[in-house]
Amino acid sequence: METFLEIILLIAAISMLGLILGYLVGTLSCQRANTSHIIQKGKICEEHARLSQDQNDLLEKESKELIEASKKESLEEQNNNSAPLENNLTELKLQINALTKPNNNQADDLKEIKGIGKVIEKKLNDLGVFHFEQIAAWDEKAIALVDEHLAFKGRIKREKWIEQAKELAKQKEA
Repeated sequence: METFLEIILLIAAISMLGLILGYLVGTLSCQRANTSHIIQKGKICEEHARLSQDQNDLLEKESKELIEASKKESLEEQNNNSAPLENNLTELKLQINALTKPNNNQADDLKEIKGIGKVIEKKLNDLGVFHFEQIAAWDEKAIALVDEHLAFKGRIKREKWIEQAKELAKQKEA
């Protein structure tokens, strides 16, 4: 009977060892699977990063091409529109009796007209307007052209530049 018990204990011990070995083998397999999974996940992340970089490069290239095309289109448009702008400026200067320089090299202080500051005076001088008499002589067409050219939107009439210029010109003559 002792032998029988010894055999049963031996079988139980072997079974326990089998269970322990099975557990260890299973654990090792899981660790291997996890390692394999991590490696696989790393490869996927690398591939995703590479694809993202490729997409960024492609988007950057397309953006540069669009910018270049836009610049080229803008230049072509400017070249096409430059002649009409020059014609408009010539017409404007004719309408406002533009001068190349002030009479007697002495410009009037256009800032005396309410609504004209340093910046607007400079713009008017650049157009060839230096004297109250010039502004006083503007007709409706001249007013409209200056309004449009300097983007004043009715400011000349609203601030009564013509009336002020006529009064200042009279004072200057007296």
